[in-house]
Amino acid sequence: MKLNKKYKFAWQTIYSEEICEIYCNYSFDAICVDLEHSSINISECLKLIRIIQLYKKLAFVRISNKNSENLKKVLDFGVDGIIVPDVRNIKDCKSIINNMYYSPIGNRGVGLQRANLYGNNFQHYLDFVSKRIVFIPMIESKEAIKNINQILSYKYTNGVMIGPYDLSSSLGFPGDFDNLDFVKSIKSIIKKSKKNKKHVGLHIIEPDIKLIKKSYKEGYSFLVYSLDSVLFNSILKKLFK
Repeated sequence: MKLNKKYKFAWQTIYSEEICEIYCNYSFDAICVDLEHSSINISECLKLIRIIQLYKKLAFVRISNKNSENLKKVLDFGVDGIIVPDVRNIKDCKSIINNMYYSPIGNRGVGLQRANLYGNNFQHYLDFVSKRIVFIPMIESKEAIKNINQILSYKYTNGVMIGPYDLSSSLGFPGDFDNLDFVKSIKSIIKKSKKNKKHVGLHIIEPDIKLIKKSYKEGYSFLVYSLDSVLFNSILKKLFK
């Protein structure tokens, strides 16, 4: 991911190959399959990754939690990037990287799977592709804000993504995105991300083009454009007013 580009992410929580293809037919740079807050299972995730990459989009996965065993599986599926929920400190980052990288950097186990063409492209994957997988920790707590400099300065962190609802809840103001403490925290994360030359992203839940444009102007380098269920609901609300 290049820092001088504004990226658009789609977010998939409903298992549907048709929804995935619809997303891929629009100008999204990446589609993220959400394993944390959805019923999508690991086999279904693989099918969606295949579709996304056949359309030459970046395939991202938000794993179910920072200690999740499904991290190694989605890596073996050939995912382009990992989004990890509730990363709070440098210890969390190092633990994730240990599972993402092969020796000598980490301790990732070797599997002859889709990522390396079932062993036919293993050396190339080992030497080049595996080292370019994007790692995006989610900032969702007061502790993460406290440790943001360490998280951002970590060599293997490509950027951070703000989870607005969980972060505002951690600050004591659930869903109040106009709260001064919340706004101050967000501005600080953006400023420190730029200083460290790292990406900073935001999940915009409501599909509002004005909010999207405003967020890019505020300094975000990637935005998640709502999610499938919310987009579907927003159309139905307009139809049944």
